[in-house]
Amino acid sequence: DLILINKKKMDLHNTLLNTRIKKMSKKANIKSLNSLIYEEIRGETKVFLEEFLRRIITVTQYYDKQTISVNHIYMAADSFLLIGKNKIPKCKELNNKMEICLEFPKTSFKKLLKQIIDDEKYRKPTTLHTSKFSYENVIIGDDASQLIQYYVEQYMLKILSKARIVMLNAKRQTLYPKDIKTVLEN
Repeated sequence: DLILINKKKMDLHNTLLNTRIKKMSKKANIKSLNSLIYEEIRGETKVFLEEFLRRIITVTQYYDKQTISVNHIYMAADSFLLIGKNKIPKCKELNNKMEICLEFPKTSFKKLLKQIIDDEKYRKPTTLHTSKFSYENVIIGDDASQLIQYYVEQYMLKILSKARIVMLNAKRQTLYPKDIKTVLEN
């Protein structure tokens, strides 16, 4: 079991590499990060992603579907994130199809999504979680995966931006885990 837990941590770590987190921090105008901040960001991102997936899957199942569509994500995001679909920037054209600008590697993120769904399939149902059967046979297409990733990255950026304000109010130049915790408590 310890090997399995370490493998899961490595998957999350590989998806949310320190260099990518630094890049997201630069977008939020944060110049310096405490070494403990990376695990804090990874942990918060995973919690957010798990809750967001639960909402998406609930919407998908409401429509008696197994494949998560982009529209299901928009519906879940509208009520959960309050970010409309018109605000999604397009980055570059690839094979006559517009790609969404993303920081993290798409294939790694898709593996992370699959891992979280697999974990939820075997979790014992509680009052906080939907039943384990709701995660059976869930399929996430590439467009849906990219859109989920976009929303996760936007959430991270929002948290980092707010944490920057906390950091500046404390008259510091380095972001600490306590800054993110302060943001999440409010």
